[in-house]
Amino acid sequence: MSTQNNYYSWEMMSEMNFRKTGFWYLIILAFLLNFAVQLTHEAGHWIVYSLAGNAPVWGFTRLTQTDAQPLNPAQWVESVSPDGSSNWLKFSTKPNALLDSVALAAGPAASVLGVIAGLLLVRFAKDNRLKQIGMVTALNTSFTMGMYYLRGFSRLGGDEYFLAAHLGIPKFMIDIPFCVLFIIAFVVCIKSFERIQTWLRWFGIIILGSAPSVAFMMQADNLILSQIDKGNPLFRPILGFSMPVLATYGFILIGFIFWYRADRALSLHSPV
Repeated sequence: MSTQNNYYSWEMMSEMNFRKTGFWYLIILAFLLNFAVQLTHEAGHWIVYSLAGNAPVWGFTRLTQTDAQPLNPAQWVESVSPDGSSNWLKFSTKPNALLDSVALAAGPAASVLGVIAGLLLVRFAKDNRLKQIGMVTALNTSFTMGMYYLRGFSRLGGDEYFLAAHLGIPKFMIDIPFCVLFIIAFVVCIKSFERIQTWLRWFGIIILGSAPSVAFMMQADNLILSQIDKGNPLFRPILGFSMPVLATYGFILIGFIFWYRADRALSLHSPV
């Protein structure tokens, strides 16, 4: 028997997994994993700043910062952007340019590692649920980050803007390599589906599942910023993240556990 017959192709694995798991189960998975995908990116920044002792305070999608002077400036650090405008960061101490450069690069680097981890799960995991988790993670991250960098060529601001200023290079020299990496990963995901119909259904799952969580996190970040600025004790940082953020991730973890068990039960009673 040939090696090809001994192992499922990525196309067969993906389509089999989709058939064995209900459409809405995968949408729920995409919703839950979008929080994890975002956390992976922000954790890249957070780890560097935290190890350096800057005591950052994070929301869901960004470091707590504001363009307007906060109510209690003594608890914030003022920073000047390359264009000369001021903003305030919720740090205990201001990072130097080298540390800031490493931390800024750590976010997209963490997203790249997340895509790689997802593809490795699809290729090597034995449990179908782990393959589904890997595929959703890889698709979600590569698509969202790829679109982010494609838009980045016409956008000022963002981590890459400040990183380029620290390094003294044009911003596109950072945007292009990351953009290429995520587009390649996205193409690899697409090529793992033999039939376009299956690919479109999975892509629809990513969009439908991720959109509500993105809207929630963006609105929540605005609330978190305002309450931290007001000194609300319920929004104080724990392990570098605002308390409601950690609480939300706790609920997401519980939801993920329920999904994992429910998906197993569904798979066991579904025809192969």
